[in-house]
Amino acid sequence: TFIAKVGGDPIPNVKWMKGKWRQMTHGGRINIQQKGQEAKLEIKEVTKSDSGQYRCVASNKHGEIECSTDLNVDEKKESGPEMVKLKK
Repeated sequence: TFIAKVGGDPIPNVKWMKGKWRQMTHGGRINIQQKGQEAKLEIKEVTKSDSGQYRCVASNKHGEIECSTDLNVDEKKESGPEMVKLKK
C-alpha cells in the first residue's frame, strides 16, 4: 500500500503510474482511493511482476507535481513440512 498526502487549493487529483507511461486503474487486485488530502494505491496479492517504479502524480488547475518510489517483490519461499528428529 502506498499513501500520498496532497494539498492545494483546489485539492489536487491524484493518478498512479507504473513506470513512465502505464496508468494504474482501479479493479481486480488494484484498489485506488482518494479521500480529501489522502490518496492510496493498494496492490493485493503482489507478485514478482508487480516490482518496479511507481509514481504518484498530483495535479490541479495550477500545475502538477510527482513523486516516485520503487517496489521490490521477492519470490515467496514455499514452506513444506519441517522434519525434526526427536531423541528419547
